[in-house]
Amino acid sequence: MGTRNRKNAAAAALCTGVIGNVIWGSSYLFTRIAQNESSPMVQLAWRFALAFLLLNLMILFGWEKLHLRGKKLKPLILLSVVEPLYFFCESYGIYYSNSTFSGVMLAIVPIIAIGLGTLILKEYPTRKQFLLCFVPIAGVILVTIAGSGLGAVQPIGVVLVFGACLFAAFYRVYNKDSSAEFTAFERSYFVIGMCMLVFTVAALCMVRGDLTPFAAALHSKRVLMSTLVLSVFCSVAANILVNYSASILPMAIFSNLGSLITVCAM
Repeated sequence: MGTRNRKNAAAAALCTGVIGNVIWGSSYLFTRIAQNESSPMVQLAWRFALAFLLLNLMILFGWEKLHLRGKKLKPLILLSVVEPLYFFCESYGIYYSNSTFSGVMLAIVPIIAIGLGTLILKEYPTRKQFLLCFVPIAGVILVTIAGSGLGAVQPIGVVLVFGACLFAAFYRVYNKDSSAEFTAFERSYFVIGMCMLVFTVAALCMVRGDLTPFAAALHSKRVLMSTLVLSVFCSVAANILVNYSASILPMAIFSNLGSLITVCAM
């Protein structure tokens, strides 16, 4: 690949990373709206079921394909396992706190991700890239001080949000690791498929097989519209865009783009 092509690819990856993270940042608002009338687990089940359906329709119509033969599945499996854990902590963290607090706390994810990337992937950031990671922490301090004006923030919510930070960091590391062999669509397909399976089973267990909460969620226009936005844009579109950027950008830059989530969440 020539110098110009590499620059064009890097610019495209940067753009897709920015757009994808901006979309993810808006997910906190729509998640909170949906949780006002539906339990977090039922909302997650519907979100990823609809997203997985859309991905399969893309394959059915020939827009995308899966090529797995001869590839090492371990990085993809790790990526798929970490994602449901992140969404569990994120959704319940928002439920027991608020969207702004959760979004700003997740600003520390780039620091954790770069540290894990150094240990696991042996990718070392430049001094400038590392120092820029600390800028969003100022937002964490401001939000913590002003927390009483942003809605209730319960201790369990803080613990869950910190859990989300850790799993989000692992997600970025495994995403980068698996990008060597798997396309952005393939990674999105397995991650969303795993989330659909985990959250659907968990939701059914929580309601003891009663489908009434699932049906009730669809009867609310606010929940339905929020779930559609979360499925189509915040799950399918954002995942593919961010996964594409992970294939090209260095770990430090890819991780720092996640700070845009903070701005959008506020």
